Amino acid sequence: MNIAYCDNELHFLEEFLNKFSDIFANDTLKLYSTPEELLRLQIMPDIIFMDIEFNREENGLDYAEKIFAASPNTRIIFITAYTEKFVQDIFLKKVNVKGILSKPVQRTYLQHILDKVRNDVVSENSRKILLETKNSTEAVKESAVLYAESSRHCCIVHTDDEDYTVRCKLSELAEKLPSSFAVCHKSYIVNMNRIAAFRRTSVELDSGKVLPVSRSRAAEFKDIYFNHIGKFE
Repeated sequence: MNIAYCDNELHFLEEFLNKFSDIFANDTLKLYSTPEELLRLQIMPDIIFMDIEFNREENGLDYAEKIFAASPNTRIIFITAYTEKFVQDIFLKKVNVKGILSKPVQRTYLQHILDKVRNDVVSENSRKILLETKNSTEAVKESAVLYAESSRHCCIVHTDDEDYTVRCKLSELAEKLPSSFAVCHKSYIVNMNRIAAFRRTSVELDSGKVLPVSRSRAAEFKDIYFNHIGKFE
């Protein structure tokens, strides 16, 4: 798997390589001291570890947004000494963030989050969801599902390619879907892997679709989403 780590403090890059090279023995790991080097790549890495503070006008969240625009499937894991300073801003950006690690990086947390994201990359295209429509049972790629909405006595499941009408209540559908899906509103279930930006009363998907987040569910949904992307102190 192609992995990059970007940090403008060279001693952090050297320390990371010296301490954790064995964890990346089966990967291609490349180090970058500026985000601009990453953005010039023709093919983005599968996973990017990135600092947030770069001592310039733009920070790591701004660069992550640019990376997302160029390669939405590239997963980003932030490594920072300023976790609490930026944590709320992460939800306002269109980024594919899969976790946060605090400096100095601890091996256990690094291994845990890396395993999680690796598995996500490997299995994304193989996981399927079975949808019982009126005339057939459809095996739909989990990664292709954007969201589901209630419609009278049915649910409409929206995917990248087409929509499927399933005869069940939204609550029943939610019980059948994997943990990467969550109810953000009484009428909507969202694929959290497709969320590009999290706002106080809405989420924006990587397709550009905006879904409401109800006030009554806002705090719980934020916790669910935050735990899903992974936060490690």
